[in-house]
Amino acid sequence: MRRSPALLAVALSLTLVACGGDEDDGGRAAAPPAAAATPTPDPGTTTPRAPRGRSPLELPPGVPSTPRRPRTSQEDRDVITGWARALAAGDVAGAARFFARPSLVQNGTPVVRLDSFRSRVAFNLALPCGARPVRFGSGDGYSIVEFALSDRPGGDCGGATGQRARCAIKVDDGRITEWYRLADDPADDAPALPEFDGDVSEA
Repeated sequence: MRRSPALLAVALSLTLVACGGDEDDGGRAAAPPAAAATPTPDPGTTTPRAPRGRSPLELPPGVPSTPRRPRTSQEDRDVITGWARALAAGDVAGAARFFARPSLVQNGTPVVRLDSFRSRVAFNLALPCGARPVRFGSGDGYSIVEFALSDRPGGDCGGATGQRARCAIKVDDGRITEWYRLADDPADDAPALPEFDGDVSEA
């Protein structure tokens, strides 16, 4: 399946105004204005240097691109499903609270470290689609998740609606610590993942 251009468009250089004040996890993020000023880099994000000889767009070493087993832990499923539910409802601040501080993300970009709540909100705000988990697998400490993409309040999924996207996600202590977008087509020898019957349609 083709990689979705919409999902890859992660603009983490949002203005400080566009993401509201830098509040802690218990705070309420301000609503973004209708139009933002000239973007400036968010000081709450950093870009770790890729290992010598590797493209910064490659998955970091140790991150699996395919599952080893067609199952994952209940904790991981609950956290990832909760995050997806918040994102699908357009609650980007709620979705941001499922991410640890700091956390690492990669969505067709170099790996970005989110060091502040504001940067975690910015990352979720930049995801144009809702994401409903439909298959779970695991490998090397990560959950390999296949999502069905959909429109969400505040987003513009466009032609990606109804397509599938895959991610490698690591959960520790009830929070997402690493989130990596994977190629849409898994390797031929990857185990088939069972359909997930969890409901994320209700906030």
